[in-house]
Amino acid sequence: MKKLVFTSALALAFCFNVNSQGFLQKMKGENNKKTETKPAEEKKPEKPLAVPPKTEYNDAFGISGVYYLSKELLSEANALDDKGYSSIKDNRYFTQVSLQLDTAKKQLLIHYHEGKEPVKAFVDGLVLKGLKRGAANYDYTPFLIDNTSMVSEGKGSNHNWNGRTLLPLEKDMYIVTFSNGGYGVDVKLDCSSAKFFSEEGKNKKDYVLLGKSKARVEELNANPALVETLYLAACKEECELYNRCRASTNTLPAEGMKDVKLKAEALAFAKAEQAKATRNEKVEYAYIASKDWNYTRNVTTGVIIKRSVRTITIVKIGDKCAYENGVIIQNYDGANYGPSVWGGNGAPVITDCKEAYKYK
Repeated sequence: MKKLVFTSALALAFCFNVNSQGFLQKMKGENNKKTETKPAEEKKPEKPLAVPPKTEYNDAFGISGVYYLSKELLSEANALDDKGYSSIKDNRYFTQVSLQLDTAKKQLLIHYHEGKEPVKAFVDGLVLKGLKRGAANYDYTPFLIDNTSMVSEGKGSNHNWNGRTLLPLEKDMYIVTFSNGGYGVDVKLDCSSAKFFSEEGKNKKDYVLLGKSKARVEELNANPALVETLYLAACKEECELYNRCRASTNTLPAEGMKDVKLKAEALAFAKAEQAKATRNEKVEYAYIASKDWNYTRNVTTGVIIKRSVRTITIVKIGDKCAYENGVIIQNYDGANYGPSVWGGNGAPVITDCKEAYKYK
């Protein structure tokens, strides 16, 4: 009996010892788990953000001021090193700019970062002439961005501002398009051929908006269809602007010979040509610009072979006026000049309607 009790007690002691060791090992494992530390995650480097310019700009036309962008852009400008060389890249991301209109230098400065050199945009030479003649004004003036602006959508992006146009979209709102498709204007001078970017570009919002009202920028950015409508209208307005500027610089050629018969022939020739043409224009009248006949001689004998005069045809294209250069030729047979032959009219040159009828 004593032997049985001793054996039982020994067995219980062994079981307790085994269980105790298992429990301790389990506790040790738990403690080891608690003390294990996960490797620290590497922090992604923060984007170098531009410091918004602090200077407040203004001008008499209300163009200068703070403008908010529809997307974040990157300026990869060069910074000066300690020796004064532009060798250090100073990449800065920005979502707002301050525009400064400088009417003295006829340029627009785009400040994106406090203390940094601004991006420059210029007024086109033809528009400058229009500004001087009153055919254009700063209320609606596109600006051509410097082709070395180094502003893009991000590193390695082909979407950049180099040589692009800062086009007025509506009051206090500009658009810069990245697409090469752009738009065009035909020789009809009616500005009807303006078109939006390619469908692919339109779907990608291949543009950036700059506006004084952040809420309006967000509203337009969320409505590409409205941006398209405004853009088409802006393209046509730009076309009309250039037409006005051209008209202000293209003076009507002076009248020369006052030959009634030749003048009548010039008008008849021009109307006959216009009837066969596809250009949507109306012939108003014609006159002779040459002061005298221009004679053409045989290069070997020096004998006169023909003579010609320059003609001017005034046409109306919609509500615009233009003139076309033409020529009337008369061949010479050695004794007499033959009947007048029409040499055709050239492309229309837009001119001021106030000047167009001075020789009628």
